Formats: sequence, C-alpha cells, structure tokens
Amino acid sequence: MRKEMSPFDGFELLIRKPVKSLFRLLDEPFEEFTKSAVDVYEEGNDVVVKADLPGFKKDEISIQLEDNTLSLEAKREKDEEVSERNYYRKERREVYVRESITLPAGVDREKAAAKLDDGVLVIRLPKTGPAKAGTAINIE
Repeated sequence: MRKEMSPFDGFELLIRKPVKSLFRLLDEPFEEFTKSAVDVYEEGNDVVVKADLPGFKKDEISIQLEDNTLSLEAKREKDEEVSERNYYRKERREVYVRESITLPAGVDREKAAAKLDDGVLVIRLPKTGPAKAGTAINIE
C-alpha cells in the first residue's frame, strides 16, 4: 500500500532542526549572550564612554586604546551554588563582553581616566583635536 504525498510532508523535516536549535538556545542562560549597553558622547572637552558591566570587578575589565579605537573587554567566570531540598547543584560558566568603539575625536591617552561604580564603567578621554581621517580604498 502506498501513502499519498501531501504538500506538508517535507515541511516538518524542513523546520524540525531549526526549531530544535531555537529551543536549545532558549534553555541556556541568557547572561552569556548579553550585550553591554555603551554610550559615547562629548562633554565639555572630553569624549566620554559609558558602559554597563553589572557584576564585573575592575580587575576583570581591560581597556585598550589604539589610534582612535577604544577596545573594552570584560571576562569573568561565574560560580552559582544552589541548595534545594534533597539535592545539590553547582553551575560554572564564563561571561564575556567585548566592545570596539571608534572615537569621534583625537584624545590625549596620557590623561585618560576610568572609574567603575555600581556596574557602570565611565571612561573620560580629553580631546586633542578632530579624529584622524580614514583612508579610502579604491575598488578595481
């Protein structure tokens, strides 16, 4: 006996794998995928970069300045211990944030200052002049 084909026969196979992948991602902790909120603005003679880094300590944060690009990295290993009823569970995972910001003006890297307060990192960079001009690349 032969089964009749339906236009929906291939549909289940087509969506099964992507849907399974989506639900697997939803089961994992959201914190690992969180992107840091970053504001860049000028205040007086400073370029100010403000980044939300909740839960990070200052020794877990690295700030680098190269040309007119500010690179911010924050990395921590998170330990979570939970005791409930008749079982014990310990979870460990790594949380990583990386941002690369093109600054709108040239800055004095010697006078740059950063402060971490209640999970908010504020970096003040005194301006020295306009940002360096970029280089155009011709298409052949």
